[in-house]
Amino acid sequence: LMNGFVSHAFDYTTAILLWKTQSPWPSLRGFLYDWYLESTGSLSGTRAALKSPITVAFDPLLWKLRIINRHISPLQSTSDNVLGAKFVWFNLQGILILSGKMLLPQSTIVPTMTASLLDGDMQWPKDCTDVCFLWLEVYSQKFAN
Repeated sequence: LMNGFVSHAFDYTTAILLWKTQSPWPSLRGFLYDWYLESTGSLSGTRAALKSPITVAFDPLLWKLRIINRHISPLQSTSDNVLGAKFVWFNLQGILILSGKMLLPQSTIVPTMTASLLDGDMQWPKDCTDVCFLWLEVYSQKFAN
């Protein structure tokens, strides 16, 4: 939820509203705090999603990955420092189905407070016939001169 919001936060005027974060009915998920106003795992997950200034998000309309720069300086992939994303598809049993990398083109500069699409298209894994999970991570590799 939060990564999807952040990936489009710089395209247009946008906001996110968490309405009814505390339900009157007992539940095991979705709350930022409990009846006694103690924080729950949902709040920790929200903080973790918004913690890093450089993140990766999946764009379900284009089936592409976006690298999001909320850092104070621009990002650029050079021959000395390659930037991109690692992705891993898991099935419901936790078995690895597909993994790979998508890189930011070397000529692309991601300015401060923007998002840029990475090279390559995501595809639904052929071996996934049921529920699958997508895990994303920022990939950076520095090469010594």
